[in-house]
Amino acid sequence: MFTLKDGWTREQIEVLDGLDTPARIQAFVDGLPYNPEENVKSPRAVLEVGNMHCVEGAFFAFACLTHHGYNAGVMDFRAVNDEEHILAVYRLHGRWGSIGKSKFLNLGGREPVYHSEQELAMSYFHSYFNASGERTFRGYLVDDMSRFGDGWFTSGDDLNWMSEELGGLDHAILIPEDLVLRLTPVGRRAIDAALGDTPREWVV
Repeated sequence: MFTLKDGWTREQIEVLDGLDTPARIQAFVDGLPYNPEENVKSPRAVLEVGNMHCVEGAFFAFACLTHHGYNAGVMDFRAVNDEEHILAVYRLHGRWGSIGKSKFLNLGGREPVYHSEQELAMSYFHSYFNASGERTFRGYLVDDMSRFGDGWFTSGDDLNWMSEELGGLDHAILIPEDLVLRLTPVGRRAIDAALGDTPREWVV
């Protein structure tokens, strides 16, 4: 459990204490404005600034899950012709779920109903496309984040190096190359629905 000695303020710890279920964490993540900047803030800095993008959302949710004793990690997605995506993941009663923030409304969290990490990852395939309608999801990895320790939770530095390191690890390939050319493009109505009120200049 985090304490004041770990670098959090009393008010921040009270917020974290209240985010004690995946549903509450996801609701908090959904409620913050999207951060269009590329820098990656720490979970503490997210609470100070009050916005987040997908990497910050995954890292913040991971910190919350860890704070409450969940078996947590992150799932990093590999994509082509698109921005890559990352989520916090956890296991509950042997099933996998996720918490996420995205410009695309359908790339957020998933309920803990999936039997395996691969099954959870595949649940994002039909929702993972760029603004041109190209289906872009190709692979994933799950990491327990132990390689990074825990000092980054309250760091004042840009944590982009962490997402870059995760992106450089080997990812499981989900879509064989011989199927890529057979993938059906996504229609404009589905693209517009997925983007909602997200400014179009923010997306690839």
